Amino acid sequence: MTKIYEKVSENFLELASLQRLNILFKLLERSRKRIEPLAKELDATKQEVHRNLVRLEQSGLITKDREGKYSLTTFGRTMCAQIPSILFLSQYRDYFSDHDFGDIPVKFVMRAGQLATGSHIKGITKTLEK
Repeated sequence: MTKIYEKVSENFLELASLQRLNILFKLLERSRKRIEPLAKELDATKQEVHRNLVRLEQSGLITKDREGKYSLTTFGRTMCAQIPSILFLSQYRDYFSDHDFGDIPVKFVMRAGQLATGSHIKGITKTLEK
């Protein structure tokens, strides 16, 4: 069981960098980018971006083609699809310290990421107004 968590830990380590996350989502928006445009969009040096691209490539999240353009792998796209769930839970961390999902089936809890762009509304009146 520990081996499984080691791999998960390695994946989280690669996602723990804001710049690496930004690179992944830039590639998700428009795949096949060269290092120069990425560096410009991220307002970072080419060396800095290159270092993170190498890490992402070594972890299997992205790939580099013969033309020197980077794109997400299937694994990378799938990992990006999981980020909204983590984002949602992070945004409402305080709420979840006092509340739980109760009897909501796990299949719906797993879809919590779909709520990431929503907002928490208190009270039924405000809900009806929306």
